[in-house]
Amino acid sequence: MYRTIKRVLLKADIDKGELVFDDIKKFHHLSNVMKLKSGDNIRVFNQKDGEWLAEIVKITKNKVTSSVIKKIRDREEESGIQIAFAPIKPDRLRFLIEKATEIGVDGFIPVITSRTVIKAINKQKIALYITGAVEQSERITVPFLSEICNLKDFLNYYNNSTIIFCNEDEQVKMLSAIELKENYIILIGPEGGFTEEEKFLLAAYPNVVSVKLSNNILRSETASILALGNIMSKMYKNGKI
Repeated sequence: MYRTIKRVLLKADIDKGELVFDDIKKFHHLSNVMKLKSGDNIRVFNQKDGEWLAEIVKITKNKVTSSVIKKIRDREEESGIQIAFAPIKPDRLRFLIEKATEIGVDGFIPVITSRTVIKAINKQKIALYITGAVEQSERITVPFLSEICNLKDFLNYYNNSTIIFCNEDEQVKMLSAIELKENYIILIGPEGGFTEEEKFLLAAYPNVVSVKLSNNILRSETASILALGNIMSKMYKNGKI
């Protein structure tokens, strides 16, 4: 019933009553991109308050006023899956961010490794990619973007999570063989893979599980989507999410 009504992610709290959009970017998005007009319905949502139906009441030169009518969906449970990746070229990174968000990832962790070529990311652009994918895919939860870090700091900080190391050299354990737990982090290496020193480092952490994804050499974004899709499918099948 509501799927054809446009969705808007908000940072503000949502409850019945008047809701004003006076942020310049949000105003531009509603009035110039979405082409909304008085009387149109929209769906507004955030992670805390869930999703609500609202009606545009008035549009002026610098703000949109709406009336929140009723709640239509509660907040969602998170999947508990994150992706740690070595930064890649912008167009490929956008694909990774958007598709992983659509599938259901909870967070992105950029990790610098020895063979990482691109050592910086544009957090504002990535936030826009995430927001667009969340609004389009009917999600309510919003993946977070962590600060960029090096491999050793990443391993030390996330030592209580199960890290799924997608290892092109792995010959024994397939991704499908892992046991379902919580707080998964999928670790994807850079082009050229991890160095031997980094593989020794990864092997030293008991929470790191080395798995094989494919007989082929996969690009970072392909490996990310394949691994995430496999884990999410397994969790759905077993009633974990």
